[in-house]
Amino acid sequence: MGESWLEIESAGGELRQLLGRGLTRVGGAGTDVVVSGAPPGELHFWDEPPKVVFVGAAGRPRVNGVEVVEVLLEAGDRIEWGGVRLRYQARSAPVLIEEPSTPPPSPVQAAVAAPPSAPVTSPVFAPVPDQAPPAAPAAGIAERAWWRVQAGMAVDLGMADRRSAARWQEAVVRREFDADACARDLLGAGGVRADDPRLLDRAGRLLRDFLMSSATSGIRGAGRRARKQVRSGAAMVVAQGVTIGIYTGLLLVIMILCRIKWGWSYDQLFDRVTGR
Repeated sequence: MGESWLEIESAGGELRQLLGRGLTRVGGAGTDVVVSGAPPGELHFWDEPPKVVFVGAAGRPRVNGVEVVEVLLEAGDRIEWGGVRLRYQARSAPVLIEEPSTPPPSPVQAAVAAPPSAPVTSPVFAPVPDQAPPAAPAAGIAERAWWRVQAGMAVDLGMADRRSAARWQEAVVRREFDADACARDLLGAGGVRADDPRLLDRAGRLLRDFLMSSATSGIRGAGRRARKQVRSGAAMVVAQGVTIGIYTGLLLVIMILCRIKWGWSYDQLFDRVTGR
């Protein structure tokens, strides 16, 4: 693994900034590398594969004179972003190859040792263990979709980094949201494991919600809500009837007790009320 860095020229002068592992955010206040005079938005530099991603609504950077949003980087690439000039530099780690202990055979010995019909093959070099194979230039639609869903479930479950989530909430308010960059940032911040059982459980509930969304919208949804309201209305009428019956029964019991104990005549009471 080699090291990479940025040579930055801005209103604040020249700066040489080493790039760390994973994501390095360059831009205004709140980023990893604050650059004086940086335009709105951020530049996200990734180490594997080395690339830059622009997160913002306008003012896209130019890499070697071409306006881009996301592009792989090579040593010496020039990036123009508003009034800021950057140059990406990288140096590979030295690779040590162990020499064979015995000298290679001469052409004559090789010709004698090999059978006449054996084809001549080119030597195959084993990959160096400490160098990871380069990643694909761009992920497929399936991978991007899974990253987005996984990042969303991580935020919903409270597993994502809070500072990263708050930063992307502000980006949504500023209308500078980028789904792929947001997913990479949230998943790259750590704390989210793809084999976490909570993600599996949340994915199952999310699938259930998607399945039932058609049943709660349109004509079927309206009918479902109407039936629910009818059932709730009928239940309310029954409850009110039961309540009224209980109060009526209590009133009858009180009237009977008053008649037995004090001899109240309800006919006379009604006659006085009606004026007879």
